[in-house]
Amino acid sequence: MESQSTDVRTNGARPRDEAMAPTPLRKRIRHQEQHDCHLFDCEDSDIELVQEAIGAGAGRPSLSACVPCEICGQAIPFQKYTEHISSHTASAQPSEEASSATAATSASDCQSHAQNSRARDQVPCDICGKMVYFSEFVEHAASHRTAAQPASHANAGRSESPRFEACDICGICIDPSEMTDHKAAHEVHDKLLESELQQSASEVDVTMQIVELARRGGSGLPGNRQNVSVGDSVLVRWEDGHWYHAHVQSANEDASKQVSWDPPYQSWDPETVLDDEIIPRMNQAREVCNFDVALAFVQKLKSLQHDIRKGVCDALEIVYHYTREENVQLIVENNLKVPGDRNDDGSEVVVKNGEVYGRGIYAATDLNFAKSFGGGLSCAFMCLAIPGKASQAKRIRAKEDSLQHGALRVYRTSNQLLPLFFTDARHAPALERCANEICTHLQAKLLGLPEAARTSRMSVGTSVKVFDTGVWWNATVAKVRSNGTYDVRWMPPFARWAPGLGVKPSCVRWMSS
Repeated sequence: MESQSTDVRTNGARPRDEAMAPTPLRKRIRHQEQHDCHLFDCEDSDIELVQEAIGAGAGRPSLSACVPCEICGQAIPFQKYTEHISSHTASAQPSEEASSATAATSASDCQSHAQNSRARDQVPCDICGKMVYFSEFVEHAASHRTAAQPASHANAGRSESPRFEACDICGICIDPSEMTDHKAAHEVHDKLLESELQQSASEVDVTMQIVELARRGGSGLPGNRQNVSVGDSVLVRWEDGHWYHAHVQSANEDASKQVSWDPPYQSWDPETVLDDEIIPRMNQAREVCNFDVALAFVQKLKSLQHDIRKGVCDALEIVYHYTREENVQLIVENNLKVPGDRNDDGSEVVVKNGEVYGRGIYAATDLNFAKSFGGGLSCAFMCLAIPGKASQAKRIRAKEDSLQHGALRVYRTSNQLLPLFFTDARHAPALERCANEICTHLQAKLLGLPEAARTSRMSVGTSVKVFDTGVWWNATVAKVRSNGTYDVRWMPPFARWAPGLGVKPSCVRWMSS
């Protein structure tokens, strides 16, 4: 047995019938060889090349001993791989026809693969529909944004490229024939947003609502224009920090203006003044509602909702505040401030007219009250005010929100006031009606008061008109009863008449109504 085994190993061959017998081991070997061929995706030409490379009569090697060429993809015996790669890099043409044909086929396959790969990198243009390479998409899309030039790409089947126009609302490029419908869609969208805004009762949305009401009510007022032009009358802050009346003579390119001085300083030489030191004259009616100030006011009113609904404190009233002309813009930007508070620019509010009734912000329910504090101005700030817990003591006390003395009012904090308009007597009636509309809106949206309580309640000292014997008479509110009725005193020339007692709210209206 030992000699027979040695002979078999020495001769390297076995009887044919034994070698071809389909034993399980041989089946697994053949299966593995077929599997290797499938992995390398070999073709007959590849197999012939491998057989030629290993020599005739050597037999077909297992593909597990071959590796695929990274250039042409052929399965190459491991020991011939270096030589095969050299054939690709040689400058001379391969000598064998089979190698030449294989190289040509490989180049064609590579080119086809590159084309297929590039085709997969294309995306459709959402404007013209053309397939565009991803790397060129930004440039292609930019070509559509130029309204004056025709688009660089057209939809399939069109003979000419369409011209596109940019929507002046959203900036999207649209076919001119579709622009009307596109803008109509914007209008529908805006109406939906407006409807949602008007239905909202959040503090921010309510603030936006009342600012818009003030904008509408104050549209067309002569003082709304804020820019300064040549010939305008202005206030100029000089080196000493005081404001002087002047007129703009010319405007310079370096954000400055040449001004000449008004009497009694007309003898002063004209000067060049920076725009930051110039403000337009503030003696014309204008709308002054500031969103940030309005938001603080709305938040304060919301915090008193419980007490207002219980009747512990008053909700809203309309008051007026006079100030000097140079202070107008500071109040517009910062609101009325309690002495000692600071504006956004760092300046401190100081006491200029005394504090007879205590420290606070002084106002009045009558436009003509304390007009002398305006320094000659004919306009005053018309404000909504939150009385809160009001007192009629001699001075405002720590636990009180406001003080009432006839038409005079003193408010403890800045957020109790909301300047709506800067108005004179001529524009006051119409603007007061707008202010009452804002009061009603706040009472309904923010406070949730019932419809019967949505009218702006008059306070003690408010100038009103009272309907009696078929005529509206001028009067002053003397007392507000708990049942909602009023006691009134008649104004001259009827001041000697007996006071009106228990006047129904339906018979009392604001003086400007």
